[in-house]
Amino acid sequence: MRREARTFASTTLGRALFVAVCVLASACHHEDLFDGEGQYDFSVGDGGGGLVITPQNPVIVVSAGQPVPSLAFTATYNGSPVGATWQTDRGELGSIDQAGLYQPTGNLGGKSLVKASFQGYSGTTVVTVQYKLSENGDPFCITPPAVGKGGYQGVGGNGPGCAATPAQILTLDGPPTADPAVKWLYPYDGTIFPRGLLAPLLMWDRATHSFDVLRLEMVAKGGTFIYDGTFSKPPGKPFDNLPIPQKTWETMNLSASGDEVTITVKWSQGLLVTGAVTLKWRIAAGTLKGVVYYNSYGTSLVTNSGENDKNGHAFGAGTLSIQPGRTDPTLVAGVNSTDNTGCRVCHSVAKDGSKLITQTAAGNDQVSRLVDLKSGNTESTLAAGNAAFPAMYPDGSRFFTSSGGMRNGDTKSQLYTLPAGTLVPSPTGLPTDLQAALPAFSPDGTQLVFNRYGGAGSDKRSLATMSFDVATNAFGAVTPLVTPIGDGKAVWPSFLPTNKGVVYETETKTNEFAYTRNGNQGQMWWVDLATQTPHALDALNGVGYLPTGAMHAMDTELNYEGTVNPVPTGGYAWVVFTSRRLYGNVATMDPFLSDPRDYDWTTKTTTKKLWVAAIDLNAMPGTDPSHPAFYLPAQEILAGNSRGFWTVDPCHVDATACVTGDECCGGYCQTTTDPVTGTSALSCSSTPPLCAKEFEKCTKDDDCCKLDPSIDPTGEVSPTCIGGYCSAQTPTPVL
Repeated sequence: MRREARTFASTTLGRALFVAVCVLASACHHEDLFDGEGQYDFSVGDGGGGLVITPQNPVIVVSAGQPVPSLAFTATYNGSPVGATWQTDRGELGSIDQAGLYQPTGNLGGKSLVKASFQGYSGTTVVTVQYKLSENGDPFCITPPAVGKGGYQGVGGNGPGCAATPAQILTLDGPPTADPAVKWLYPYDGTIFPRGLLAPLLMWDRATHSFDVLRLEMVAKGGTFIYDGTFSKPPGKPFDNLPIPQKTWETMNLSASGDEVTITVKWSQGLLVTGAVTLKWRIAAGTLKGVVYYNSYGTSLVTNSGENDKNGHAFGAGTLSIQPGRTDPTLVAGVNSTDNTGCRVCHSVAKDGSKLITQTAAGNDQVSRLVDLKSGNTESTLAAGNAAFPAMYPDGSRFFTSSGGMRNGDTKSQLYTLPAGTLVPSPTGLPTDLQAALPAFSPDGTQLVFNRYGGAGSDKRSLATMSFDVATNAFGAVTPLVTPIGDGKAVWPSFLPTNKGVVYETETKTNEFAYTRNGNQGQMWWVDLATQTPHALDALNGVGYLPTGAMHAMDTELNYEGTVNPVPTGGYAWVVFTSRRLYGNVATMDPFLSDPRDYDWTTKTTTKKLWVAAIDLNAMPGTDPSHPAFYLPAQEILAGNSRGFWTVDPCHVDATACVTGDECCGGYCQTTTDPVTGTSALSCSSTPPLCAKEFEKCTKDDDCCKLDPSIDPTGEVSPTCIGGYCSAQTPTPVL
């Protein structure tokens, strides 16, 4: 497998599709379009006319379900036809034979470079494969799959839409009439979605209408995807939300990767067409990686409350996880019990996904327990008894305890080793009176950030940092970072993957330090470490656009507990946070009603949920690098969910099947070919390749492969080494 095939697998239209093409078709043949130094060869000869490809920048329209057209290219040198050698860089999109005939695969859209070579001269062009898809109704309308704990398709709502009648479709072809009373609720305009997610739930306020049918159009700005879908309302249910069919969503994500997509929605009731609503989303050029671990107070996956809910029944609390692609969460820690000793919450997780520390109730006290995420979530009791919300060192070898502000923290912040939880006596430089509340290590493990709750210079409001040397267990001086304006308190800090900034919550109303309950209010902020310049994450918080409703006039002040995915995706960092905001028309209750003892949690949906937002990696200090957030699919939809904590997946040993290098203990996910069958597959490896793909291990920028030239022809956004992994540093340009 040549270098370009490896690069494609990690940075273009989807590693999963790449694996399927390699394994099923045995046809991942990506020609060598680079020169000897890894740069794309754009040479066109000696200036005497050069090598010219015809046609230039063509568009091939592929309609789903129809015969796939091909396109014949020709090459001329100084105006005369020549027998050139032909190459293209994206085998999942199409192939070209040595007669110059380009044949799309017919599975998706996108852009690819075509190169012709003749006697040392070459010419290039970009071919756009435009994928057109029309559908009438969701295939799952008649027999929808069972709805699990995450709600339908992991996002909730009333289920899939059915087919519209020919008369309804004809009505939708007419011009719409705007009705200001009809309001769009979710997803938000301007949202950036990564690839690899479950499809979002479209939601709207239909006001006085009783809509029968909807038209959804999605068009990629770069011309690679055009979609027209019509859907009638689910049987026996009001038409106020609709899940985008999952297969359609995945095809759009792959075809429009890195591109802006315009969404248009209109409805009809009888002969009246209402709308249209127009939104613009962007699909990040990368698949979101990692597992989210979170606290659930009121989960139905375990029973251990020791007291009854509103209905007189026991309920549960535990630490749950959301695995990529799943529609329901998984219980990680928590056991059934007749008292509260089976409770497992207040967790922190190592960046590498190897270990998790959680708290178990023991009467009125708390006992810290270690969960081995690589060994079936087995538990062991730590020697350190009070380790709620510690800072876990990235490789899971140590933890630094939180102290002050929240229940059951250490009396002073101290360093411990794992797996036993043994105290490190008198580490160099650590103040003996320090109470560092809610600390967090940087992704590279060289820094700590925390709330200055106690000790010299403390004010219970500010954030500070200390350097840390893992080889000597030595701490640097406490360095002030940021103090919120007014009476705000800075809590729940988390480093960006670049180690150059910190995302944190500014608690704007405090009834209990750093909690999300009891009327506490908060907003997410970030601060640049070099300049110590803070700025609110206004787009993430929803300033200026969040829908409002009864009891939800202040949703922009209900954002808490952010943690950042340690690995960037598609040129963005991704932060998961708790919010009590409206979730369209699915979760609309009193924002602070989330305790199962206070309401019927088995039928009503609390708004206490996990959300995710994209953060620009290279933002200027003092600006807002955030984008509107989206609901995190697959969380338990009826439960109160909080404190999401993002890690990479627990690593796999060499020769294990993989999709990307961060899954592998050796750091690399490489293509191997079966010598008997000739089929190709991706598997983990410890052997460094010529260059590391996106998400593979690195120590310096030069370790990382360049992006495919069809994705980044100028080399402006090729991956750099961020947090030990090759990652795109900015979003890819739309060609």
